[in-house]
Amino acid sequence: MLKRKTAISIALLFVCISSGIAHEFWLITTKFMMEPNTQITIQLKVGEGFVGEIWKGKIKNITFYENNKKKNLTIQDTVLQQIILDCKEVGTQLLVLESDFKKITLEAEQFNAYLEEDGLNNVINHRKQNQEMTKSATELYQRCAKMLLQVGNVYTKQHAKKVGLPLEIILLQNPYDPNTKEVEAQLWFDNKILPNAMIKVWWHTKDDEIASPQNLQTNAEGKIKIPIRKEGVYMISAVNMIKNQDGQSDWRSYWASYVFGFR
Repeated sequence: MLKRKTAISIALLFVCISSGIAHEFWLITTKFMMEPNTQITIQLKVGEGFVGEIWKGKIKNITFYENNKKKNLTIQDTVLQQIILDCKEVGTQLLVLESDFKKITLEAEQFNAYLEEDGLNNVINHRKQNQEMTKSATELYQRCAKMLLQVGNVYTKQHAKKVGLPLEIILLQNPYDPNTKEVEAQLWFDNKILPNAMIKVWWHTKDDEIASPQNLQTNAEGKIKIPIRKEGVYMISAVNMIKNQDGQSDWRSYWASYVFGFR
């Protein structure tokens, strides 16, 4: 089993390098917890194993939810590599990014390995039932990323805010609240709870080490539970894929991430 998983990981890495798609996409900064009137720089990253490089794709929307304010930071038709964010108000604040769709073509072996790695059994079963396991596949994919920030010592409810992303992760507890020892994450797709889906939880420790990801399955309510330590950086990620009906590709996929950190 270990050798098989290693082979899948190597195949998947080859997919990422050769096709331009990297599995994880996330927002990252050096400071998640700060005092009011702090300016931070946020980088857009893609990669494997919570290690990545600067992402250079096109953005559909960037929105900053600062207490009751909704700020549109989008610059149309621009390839951004970083976001400069002014965090002025006390509270828990939320940054959201939605990318444009991008199209790729993957050979059968590469596509099948990626489906298995991300637990996309609905697609695997469809390909088996329709004798497509030896066929290449075209895919339109979109990134849906969130970052949670803490300004001062007032713990507000932005962690649980649903903003209408196609694939969206919300947190049912505020990880920055000193009383929180465990958070529940809930996965939504097309404004409906998504049960029986794989969610990966990554933890980048304060010592700059990356723990092995946890592969968790959402329950009937689309939820998982994550014990947290008040150190390092956490990323929660998920992928969902559906058959594309508009003829532009075989499949349409959505990649969600949610990052928060204690530094």
